[in-house]
Amino acid sequence: MGSAAHPTSAARGGASLRETVEAALARIVRLYVGLSVALLGLLAIGISHYDAVTRLSQDRELLATRLTADLQGVTRQLSSLATSSLLWTGLTDSFGREVYLAPLLARVNAGSGSRVLVLDYRGRRFLAPEGARTQRVIDSEPVRRAVAEGRGTYGVLALPADMRADDGGSDLPAAVVLVLPVRSPQQTPGPVGYLVAEYDPRQAVAELPLGEGLSIGLRPADGDVAGDREGWLTLVSQSRLQVGPQPLPLALDVRVARSPAGPVLRGIVVATVIGLLGLMLSRRIQRWTAEFASSTTRRLERLVETCRDVLDGRPVVADTHPRGDEISAVLATLHQMLVVQQQITSELRTAARVFETSGEAIMVTDADGRIVETNPALSRMTGYARLELIGRHAGLLYREAENPTTSHVIRESLQRDGLWRGETAFRHRDGHLVPSIVATSRLGETGVGQQGGMVSVISDISALKSAQAQLHDLAYRDSLTGLPNFRALTQALHARLAAADAETRPFLIMFLDMDHLKTVNDTHGHDVGDAVIQALAAHLQTHLPPGHLLCRRSGDEFVAIVDDPADGGGDDSLALNSRLGPGFFRFDARTPRGTMAVSVSAGVARFPQDGRTVQDLLIRADGALLQVKHEGRGTVRWAQPDQGGGAAEHPNPQPG
Repeated sequence: MGSAAHPTSAARGGASLRETVEAALARIVRLYVGLSVALLGLLAIGISHYDAVTRLSQDRELLATRLTADLQGVTRQLSSLATSSLLWTGLTDSFGREVYLAPLLARVNAGSGSRVLVLDYRGRRFLAPEGARTQRVIDSEPVRRAVAEGRGTYGVLALPADMRADDGGSDLPAAVVLVLPVRSPQQTPGPVGYLVAEYDPRQAVAELPLGEGLSIGLRPADGDVAGDREGWLTLVSQSRLQVGPQPLPLALDVRVARSPAGPVLRGIVVATVIGLLGLMLSRRIQRWTAEFASSTTRRLERLVETCRDVLDGRPVVADTHPRGDEISAVLATLHQMLVVQQQITSELRTAARVFETSGEAIMVTDADGRIVETNPALSRMTGYARLELIGRHAGLLYREAENPTTSHVIRESLQRDGLWRGETAFRHRDGHLVPSIVATSRLGETGVGQQGGMVSVISDISALKSAQAQLHDLAYRDSLTGLPNFRALTQALHARLAAADAETRPFLIMFLDMDHLKTVNDTHGHDVGDAVIQALAAHLQTHLPPGHLLCRRSGDEFVAIVDDPADGGGDDSLALNSRLGPGFFRFDARTPRGTMAVSVSAGVARFPQDGRTVQDLLIRADGALLQVKHEGRGTVRWAQPDQGGGAAEHPNPQPG
């Protein structure tokens, strides 16, 4: 009701309001007459259709009975074959399968409307005839799904035109494929093969006394097995496809239809006759519409002016003399609409202010993932200006987590709940990653069947992550030497002992202790003692064999994990000495008070000879260290498993 109905529209060459109303009423009359003609035509079509519908119903019942019986037979036959010892024996005995398995399948496939194929445990051809149709069955979606999931299933296989009429019968566009895994009686973890039955309903359709002009369709049931949906009849086989402890119900949808061309033609003839009579009536009524349009023009022109005021944002004055009719009600409704519109505009301004001033980064994307709006906080967090992001895909900023299932989990959460919240990382313009907490929710639909975009609120947690890293470093690293502490060592030992290849990777636990540290502290002070400990840590890191893990236990005590140098044979001491090198047990340490001679004592325990737990190995190595402290310092002792943690002296390395 825009400019076409404005009072001055006639002067501009458009139709006047009176002409518009008159034309609209004329259309209503024509619509009324047309509907009457259509209803009478449909009545005629319905009468002529009655017989066709009755025959179609009989054909559908006949076809449903036959297909249900055939499917029951196929499922029973397939379940029986799956338990046959000949079948699983043939699948595991490739040399003798032609002797007894091929004749068995030949008897099963002879004279039936279905074909049974045998596939191996990976879904490949095992015993099946050559041909494009056989290969199409093997490559079908039900077979791929059954092999991937290791369970029985079924589906509908679409047949191209050259495969539908190769042996006569009805020109059906699809066949039914049933897949059943074959398992051996030895309860192997997976199937030894798969039975595939292709049921072709063309033979059954050809044998039934069905009427002419039928079209038949076939598809899997969609879960609703009750009733007839849009011409599709759901068939539920009373036989179950036995796939283990849980049987698989078999349900298919079959569509049987007949062209309604004949009844429609008869109805058109009747409707044409009625239409001629209706045309005569509509011309008489059109005279009345002209008079009615003239009487309502003035009120309608007022209504148009009010609508223009609403569109232009001018205040609307309510009708001071309402008549209580429909036009007055429309005018009052327009006034209320303007008030609501003003309230919504105020709320939108408030929301826009919150969006712009929020300390959290906000990003709005469309259904394709392209950015349509951002706030200043996002620019501060990522380094991108707003205009640089608008229109670009959100993947420019978003870095998926290392877990490949993250995107799938996010999509499922958004589809199911409409929102997702979790931790991820965004990429700054300079390339570094910004750890973030993201809350994403889906907007409403923008149209029929069209999903809306998403809005994401992003919180920068860089400071939190940095604090967590500092706490971890304090918990697992020695502050004086920078080495891992004893907690980190015990975790590494537990992980190494729990590894699958632990028995094949022997290693040594070395307890290392500086001799006479107390004398150094008492004589020169703890600052010099700390400097000596730091020099000792650097010395041990340099001289221990490659691949070692060294930690500071406490004071001047260090513990190291070293791979077994003897490789399961030979003299352990000689092998270790050759890897440590000269000067390991005695060296000169530089301190603020000058150079100081330092000697080191060591106790060694071996895995698995001296223990198989962390506690046993540490006790053995500590006992060996105590023994070397008691008998003489600056050397090494090896634990003896048969003496409960005691130590025996091996040949000592010569100090450098």
